[in-house]
Amino acid sequence: MTEENKPNEGERALRFMVISKVFDLAKQLINGVIWIALAYIGYLAIDSLAGKTTIANIVLKYLTAEESDYGIPWILTCAFAIWAILENKLRKRKTESFQGRIKELEERLDPNRTTSGLLPSGETHPEDRNL
Repeated sequence: MTEENKPNEGERALRFMVISKVFDLAKQLINGVIWIALAYIGYLAIDSLAGKTTIANIVLKYLTAEESDYGIPWILTCAFAIWAILENKLRKRKTESFQGRIKELEERLDPNRTTSGLLPSGETHPEDRNL
């Protein structure tokens, strides 16, 4: 390529921004299509079970019966267990996403710093669990 045909910094930055935005849009579209597909599959599942007695109906009637004292505690226990699992996964993902920046800042402060041996997600290294 000759010197005249090479894109300058402004054109390169613009191309990069456009390509980046196109991929961001594609990611959001795919995410939207997945959510719509999941909603449709859920609708089909509910529609196919409508009017039929299933184990789910029996358990739901048992848990929500007025004379049953087990309903609310079980529902709350399941809800909080699901919340705890999702919160734990989110915390590990966040820790892993910050790991690169934290490592860079720590190396700036002390280049001779050694690693703690933790995994990027913040978990203990599997070899250290046996000690």
